[in-house]
Amino acid sequence: MSKKDSKKSKKAERVAPVFEAERQALIDCALEMRANALIKGSGGNVSMRVPGAGPDGADAFLITPSAMGYDTMLPSDVVLVDADGATLDGCRRPSSDKTAILYIFRNMPEVNVVIHTHQPYATALGLVCDELPADFTTVIDELHAAVHVAPFTRSSDEGMGVLTVEHIGDALAVILKHHGVIAVGKSIDQALTAAIYLEESCQAYLAALATGLPIAHLTPEQIADEAEERGYYGQPE
Repeated sequence: MSKKDSKKSKKAERVAPVFEAERQALIDCALEMRANALIKGSGGNVSMRVPGAGPDGADAFLITPSAMGYDTMLPSDVVLVDADGATLDGCRRPSSDKTAILYIFRNMPEVNVVIHTHQPYATALGLVCDELPADFTTVIDELHAAVHVAPFTRSSDEGMGVLTVEHIGDALAVILKHHGVIAVGKSIDQALTAAIYLEESCQAYLAALATGLPIAHLTPEQIADEAEERGYYGQPE
């Protein structure tokens, strides 16, 4: 390798962001959120726990930047922060919901991914109901429980995170009244799937409510039976 090529290679190494694949995965997730009509424009955000990437081996967190379009977003635009929100890597300003996101990560150690959306059917349901009941197989299978509606709190406030932790219960999502949804998961796929099926189920539930007829609810026994692991869904690992 010539000296010129060697310099180019070193320069490329310097500008390549750490955790590039993970950063790109967050962008891809946001694009999927938009493709499924969960957000519009630069709305919402996606974040991920990065175990051991912070000071003294503590966890760090990747967060999509504030008010940037996902179509043109690059992995280097996604910001790596520590548990206090201080930037460890990146030159962008992270999502304005940073403090709420970090509160969720600190208080839900089993969660590795947090998704925030403004999905319309779930947001609409939050104006007229206190929860989306577990009356759909998709709610039971993909969200694990009825989805509660948390009281309103100002956007970009830590209260979003506090109310998420207080109201999420056994589900993988919570509806923020007058605002949108927080969905969580052990992986991007789990959190994104929860948000997508929440929207589908809210649309169906609102349609049922619009008829004015009594809603048919599943019994606790039926819910428990549906939730039981049957061992034949999906592909073997």
